[in-house]
Amino acid sequence: MDTLLSKYELLENRERIIHNLDTYDRRLIDGRITGCGKCVGYCRFNGHPGFLTRDLQKKHDCLEKGCNYFIPKEKTQSIKSDNKHATLLCDTARKTLSHLEYMKVVRAVKSNCDKWYLDFVTISNDMSYTDYLSTIEELTGSSLEFRMMNWPYEKVVSYIFSLN
Repeated sequence: MDTLLSKYELLENRERIIHNLDTYDRRLIDGRITGCGKCVGYCRFNGHPGFLTRDLQKKHDCLEKGCNYFIPKEKTQSIKSDNKHATLLCDTARKTLSHLEYMKVVRAVKSNCDKWYLDFVTISNDMSYTDYLSTIEELTGSSLEFRMMNWPYEKVVSYIFSLN
């Protein structure tokens, strides 16, 4: 899997591990913990590394100073448009693969590199799906990659045959 994480995402992951934080918690430069939705960036300065809210960013004049330590949080696209596109990808993939009784697409997930992953389950591990992937990419105009989900065999069988 060739997922490229942004500097901000790498820092999010590192901080979460170092400070043993929940998925959506972030440690600010003043030591407080806040939700990830309130963060606008990260400061790499050794004197106070951590995440910044809009108020902390203004207080430290990060943008006005052109601070080299400040890493802004990337702007995300509209969640609604991503959800619509994920639904389109899943529907197209399911129709394209409908004749395969041993494989089902579970969901579509967008990476930060504008690449989409089609997460799937299968009871047959010896198949190549590259031809199907090319067809789905042509139909949707999206860059795609299949990603097999690591589910227990009983759950896979139940999921596959509950959709038929």
